Amino acid sequence: MDFLPRLWCGLGALLVAIGIGLGAWHAHGLVEQLDEHAYASFGRALQQQYIAGLGLIGAGILLRGGASRLGHMAATGILLGAVMFCGDVYLGALSGNALGVAPFGGSVTILSWVLLGGEILFSGSRMKGFS
Repeated sequence: MDFLPRLWCGLGALLVAIGIGLGAWHAHGLVEQLDEHAYASFGRALQQQYIAGLGLIGAGILLRGGASRLGHMAATGILLGAVMFCGDVYLGALSGNALGVAPFGGSVTILSWVLLGGEILFSGSRMKGFS
């Protein structure tokens, strides 16, 4: 497997691992500390982090046979979008003062999933498992 697909898989696994740790803190440590809205927001960010992490692992596996720049741009966007969206929601839930980048991060994530879908649909025989 080439370097970039391995990188996406590794970063995806890291996102999931961090999410599991944050999820434990959310369930056992934050339940008494946050108001209902902040607690729910934190939980939604966790869900998005898990999806992004698993998506990066999947993207790394799919892109291992060689992909256009579009596929790697999609994986980059999934990672950056997740960091912006989840990070901003976590910050807002914990401190009450978000940076306001969550909507942009969410938009980047959505666009990146569309790009990844395009890469899968139109890549021809480059992608292993789809030839």
